[in-house]
Amino acid sequence: MKDFHFDFDAPFNSYATKGPIIVFHTYPNDLYTSWVLEYVNFLTSKSKKSNVWIVDCATFAPHKEMTSLALLKRFFLRTNQNSNLLLRYIAEKTSSELLTCRADWKGLKFALRISKAILMSPSTRAWLSLEKLPFSLRRSVHSSMSNKYGTLYYRPLFHFAGILARSLSYYSSLHRASEIIKQVRPKYVVVCNSRLPNSAAAVEAARELGIRILFLERGGTPGLYNVFEHSPHATRARTNACEQMWKKNSGEAGQVAREIASTYIELRRQIDPNSGKSWNHERKVSSYIDQVRNEGYSKVCVFYTTTELEVAVYGDETPQNDFADQGEALRALDEVLDLDWAIVVRRHPAKVRKFRKDPEAETWRGLSRKRIFWIEPSSRIDSYDIAERADLACHWDSSIGAEIVYMQTTPVLTFGPNFWNGEEIENVRNKEALIHTLSRKLRVAPIESALKWGLYSAMAGRPFSLVKWRRGQGFMWGLRFQDRAMKSKLLQQRANNR
Repeated sequence: MKDFHFDFDAPFNSYATKGPIIVFHTYPNDLYTSWVLEYVNFLTSKSKKSNVWIVDCATFAPHKEMTSLALLKRFFLRTNQNSNLLLRYIAEKTSSELLTCRADWKGLKFALRISKAILMSPSTRAWLSLEKLPFSLRRSVHSSMSNKYGTLYYRPLFHFAGILARSLSYYSSLHRASEIIKQVRPKYVVVCNSRLPNSAAAVEAARELGIRILFLERGGTPGLYNVFEHSPHATRARTNACEQMWKKNSGEAGQVAREIASTYIELRRQIDPNSGKSWNHERKVSSYIDQVRNEGYSKVCVFYTTTELEVAVYGDETPQNDFADQGEALRALDEVLDLDWAIVVRRHPAKVRKFRKDPEAETWRGLSRKRIFWIEPSSRIDSYDIAERADLACHWDSSIGAEIVYMQTTPVLTFGPNFWNGEEIENVRNKEALIHTLSRKLRVAPIESALKWGLYSAMAGRPFSLVKWRRGQGFMWGLRFQDRAMKSKLLQQRANNR
């Protein structure tokens, strides 16, 4: 296994290039800072031809994408500049250049235009449809707002200040990133998570100047980050990468590839792959599905939802005849299935914050039916147990679709776009396709389709080595990034280097 080679989405020889490279630091939290540190450390240690520039667009941005509590905590700990100190230290250690984007208020000239746009937007749908503002600005601000308030259905008028601050941050970062790219003329730029306004601005600046872009994203397991040649939310590109990885690595070393994929999928049944936290499942002798059948239904379909907080800024356009969202897909399922079917809706269990109101209430409005049974996000009911006992499993762009295919017990329908399903998976994109699919006998998909996804998720990333990642936080010298002791350590290291 030590000699087994995997082809990654963005192979090393495609970015170990001679000439300047810009790595944008766009969000001052531990995870994103660690991505920048890891990438720069990896690149400079492997290639002496690359001249790396680290650009800090986060520390002094008009809007820092941080909660008020986090800002106060850093203020009282006197560690609010730790991210910048880390970048300065790694730049000195790796002989890289560091440029800091000080607050640039040239974006203020757009304040009136942005304010008018917000006032004209009674809903998020109205905000997203305003063509007077750049598409990437609208989408990235919407993504940031949705993540902060835990719902896609916030009210722009009520959150006027938050939208205005993020929009000004976008324009500020766009202007400074454009100036720096023109000055450095890099071979390519590296951007972390294009869903944020500062990140989207850096992407747009590079695109306008015809500069190649690499994306860094969270990996499929704790301590991994992915390097993408394309937008990490572009379904067609990811599908091709997934298929190519399986094709190249399932030949002579096929057994090793299958073992890696299987181990990863089985691991996901125990822990959240992103945070490393254990799922707290509740398994009963009498399954929840058995209880539903006792209500008088001969068949049970489980519909798995996805969290609605991650809004892709760059990705594939949704065809007009596709389901608009998972609410529309569930309505179609309710209309098409015979009355002897019960529908169990398993809400995504990854919610960590509690809200006074259901953040997805708008999605499920009008879906109160006798035969629809709801499992709330806080429920400890085992998602795999109910899939194993159901007659049909449906999901909306969720990884559990592949995990259920791996179980080889239940037919799976994928609703909406999903990067991992190939021709062997039933992919339902609209109501007409659903009617046609259900008219045929459904079969359990071959396990290879799940293994493709498992291999890609497990291997298409690079592990942290310079930064130790545990308990959801980044550590160096055994100290957390945002800690007063870390600040003292960094200052001491810089003094010693002088």
